This record gives sequence, C-alpha cells and structure tokens, in this order.
Amino acid sequence: MVVRVDRDFCRWLEHQGLHVLVFDASAPSAGASEEQIGLIGEVHVPLLQLLSSRTARVQGNYPLHRPGTQSPVGYIEIAIGWQDDPTSVVAGAGDALEPQGTA
Repeated sequence: MVVRVDRDFCRWLEHQGLHVLVFDASAPSAGASEEQIGLIGEVHVPLLQLLSSRTARVQGNYPLHRPGTQSPVGYIEIAIGWQDDPTSVVAGAGDALEPQGTA
C-alpha cells in the first residue's frame, strides 16, 4: 500500500501507532457486546521506529488484551517494514515533509 509520509502521518506514528483488533471469525454475530462480536483482544503497536530509515522494521510478539484486563488473553506476531523501493523517502517528523513512501 502506498503511504504519504507527511506531517500528519508522522504525528500519527508518534502518538497513535497501529491499533490492532483481533476477532474470532467463527463466533456468530449475536449482538454488540465484545463477547457477542467475537473480540479476542487488542494491542497498540508503536511505529515511530519506522521513521528512522528506509530499512527500519517493527517486529515482535505483542500481547493481546481485553479492555479492563491486566493479563494477556493471547499474543500476535507482527512484522512491519518499508517495501524495498528505491524511490521511497522516509523523513524525520521535524523535517519539511512532502515525499511519498511505501509501506
């Protein structure tokens, strides 16, 4: 997917990161509660490291949590990096940002 690496994208990386929700596809949709829609857990993955270089990667085994729980309900393996595209440019959040990159 093509990502525009601009000030808004960098701000999103700094403050939000990637919010992943994991659902049980076999659970029947029986209502609106988390149990009824099959929510297994969620995790926020910080992605600020991706701005350090075109070869940067965010990779790891992240714990899934249910809202209001302390202990993990499971884990998800995540690996995110930039595509090997010599035309992509990754700039720091403080730079004047106009280029496009790919992720």
